[in-house]
Parts: sequence; structure tokens; C-alpha cells
Amino acid sequence: MAARKSTPLVPCWVYFLLIASVGLPGCMVLPVPGGEQAAVFQVFEPKSRVEDTGIGLSGYWFRDQQLGVFLQLQAAFSGTVSGVEYQSLPVSSTGDPVTAREQHGLTIAVGPTWKFNEHVAVYGGLGVGSVSRWEERFDGDLLLSPTGYYHNDAGTSSDLHLTFGSLIRIGDGWVIDAGYGTFSESVHVGLGYSY
Repeated sequence: MAARKSTPLVPCWVYFLLIASVGLPGCMVLPVPGGEQAAVFQVFEPKSRVEDTGIGLSGYWFRDQQLGVFLQLQAAFSGTVSGVEYQSLPVSSTGDPVTAREQHGLTIAVGPTWKFNEHVAVYGGLGVGSVSRWEERFDGDLLLSPTGYYHNDAGTSSDLHLTFGSLIRIGDGWVIDAGYGTFSESVHVGLGYSY
């Protein structure tokens, strides 16, 4: 039995493409002449489903008094487990205490934007969120692991979520992003640049 290698929910190259496509052009939608883009880095403190501080990247495209679009990607990782991996909790684990937990959460959302004036734009959309969890336990009899530590897959849960918020231009292209996401039940704030 080998130690678990952390496997992301999606391959690393997908993260790279999403970050590059959101961070560099500001949005995955090709801008129409006269439009404006913004790229924002976000942080949030989840209240449910995931733990620890999360980060996010969002890209926005908008025009005056017309619908635009946004794409948001958020992730939160917490804890770490070690030892031998079991896909399910072994029968002989009864009474073994939980010593650590690990979880990986990821959300992606897309929806419309609306720019009211030169200083304020709003957005709201629908997305999907997913969380994978593992639990580490200690076997004092060393039956399940040579070191005593082992972990099992505690499952993955997915759900739809809503996200909404506003962008406020604070001068010279800089924008502040404030919004709320239902998957993590938390407020996210961000700083970005509009061009």
C-alpha cells in the first residue's frame, strides 16, 4: 500500500489555462470594440463546505448600459493527511481517532455583468462547486499501517451555487470587487485592474 499522492480535482494544465485566459486578457470572451475588461484577484473566508482562506480569479467584460459577461474561478485547500490510503474506512479502524483532515474545494461561475456608469458595475451568475475530503486516523496496533497513520477518502460533494457582487472603480483603472458566493457562504473581496 502506497502513500496517497494528492490528486487535484482537475489537471494542473487546466488551472494554468484558466488563470492565463482570465488574468491576461481580463475575460475569456473576446472584447467587442468599445468594451472594457477587468481582471481581479479575490480572497474569501469560507463559512461552510470548505475551510481556511480561499483565493479566486475573475475576468469581467462590460460596456456602458449593456449586458456583458464574467467568469470566476475560486479555490480553497486546507489540511494535509499522510500514511497509507484506503478508498473506504477499513472495518478494523473502529475506535481509531481522527488525527487530521484534508479538503480541496473549487468553484467556477459565469454570468452577466451590467455597467451602470464609469465607477460601478454589477454581476451575478450561476456556477458549480465541488469539495473532496480525506480523513487521517491513527492505528496504535500498527495493523493498518507500518507507521500507524492511514487515511481514507471521505467523499466528494458537488452543488450548484450563485455568486453576485459589484466592481467599484477607485481611479487610474484600479477596481475593488466585493461579492458573495452561496457555495462557501462567504463574502469575497478583490483588487484588480480594468482596461
